[in-house]
Amino acid sequence: MLLEKLMAEGIDVTRQSEVEGVFSRLVKDLGSPSILFNNAGVTQTKRITEITEADIV
Repeated sequence: MLLEKLMAEGIDVTRQSEVEGVFSRLVKDLGSPSILFNNAGVTQTKRITEITEADIV
């Protein structure tokens, strides 16, 4: 079943040790990923209609 090979983690992506640790566990437990979603959020204090491309980069 596909869900048996699903992994979700909440980490602080500004801490390299956390990123390396979760990736090591992923490879150890499930093997090399074929798809990896990174959903690191950035807070904006503007309305979405006011955000420019420069704000995102």
